[in-house]
Amino acid sequence: MTGRTRNGFAVLSGSDLYLTHASDGFGAGSSWYSSVQPTESLDVTFECEMSGGTDADGVTFALSAPATATGFVGAGGGDLGLTGCTSVALALDTGAGSRPRIITTTTATTMTTAATYGGALTLRPAAVSVRVRYAAGALSTWIGTMQIFNAVAVAATSTALVGWTSSNGGSNDNHIVRNAVFVPRGGIQL
Repeated sequence: MTGRTRNGFAVLSGSDLYLTHASDGFGAGSSWYSSVQPTESLDVTFECEMSGGTDADGVTFALSAPATATGFVGAGGGDLGLTGCTSVALALDTGAGSRPRIITTTTATTMTTAATYGGALTLRPAAVSVRVRYAAGALSTWIGTMQIFNAVAVAATSTALVGWTSSNGGSNDNHIVRNAVFVPRGGIQL
């Protein structure tokens, strides 16, 4: 997780990026790659673990507008640490009744769902492998070997601040990202 900022509740523990700890209370954490990256053909894999608490709120992998500050962290609770910037994101929600979604944010308080996964899926407490690919104006996502979103049309900016956000609300969890492999256009691993 070198070359990335950590904000709000986010801390590095060994090679694990804790975006939140279950004991942090209401609030959020974020971690962004330190410079904007091209989004076309962006392909990222990582492990996500959500455990140790009372099952909420979740983690996002986000492509935020290039003007987003690397120190940005949004609101806690259902805002998933992301509202307040313009972005396209995969949201791994674990709160009651929640499901994985592809979302967009445009203002301090607006989160719009572009797609919701309708199948059964266990996201916690064991770590899951996640792959996100953005190409030709669409986001695709896999959990393990299962594709849960296939080319969902969402308009990311041509370059973006790339990273993860997470939040705790009335319920909480340890939200951990590890083993990230980020290969932007051109095949250079960052």
